[in-house]
Order: sequence, then C-alpha cells, then structure tokens
Amino acid sequence: MPRPRVHDLDRLLDTAERLVAEDGAVSVRSLAAAAGVSNGAIYHAFGSINALLGRVWLRADRDHHDRRDHRTCILPART
Repeated sequence: MPRPRVHDLDRLLDTAERLVAEDGAVSVRSLAAAAGVSNGAIYHAFGSINALLGRVWLRADRDHHDRRDHRTCILPART
C-alpha cells in the first residue's frame, strides 16, 4: 500500500512560481528549502525539475484563461 502524501502539491507549485518570479530560476534544492520538504519529495511528486516547471506553466496558463473567460462573460455585449 502506498504511503500517504504529506506535502501539498499546490503549495510546492506556489513556492516554485514565487521563486521563479523573485530569482528568475528555481532548483530542486532551493524549492525544497523554501517549501520545507526533502529533495526526494519533489522528485517523487513531479519526476524532474522540468516536469515541475511545466506544471507551473500549465497552471498559470489555465488560470490566465479562466480569468479571461470570466471577464468575457461579464462584459456587456457591444452594439
């Protein structure tokens, strides 16, 4: 039986996004230190730093499109 996950993936993604915004880069070590998890936890959750950064990018893109779609729905129609 697999062990339960003790870290929050969204918190890891939030931390990675913040590190990239602040420093322009993120490493497994810097993310692990900032998030308070082990390097292995990051590799276990995402497989690689590139996969993690891909998830950060996809999540940001999805959030952008959700906000854009919401704004489109509430704007009055042009006449």
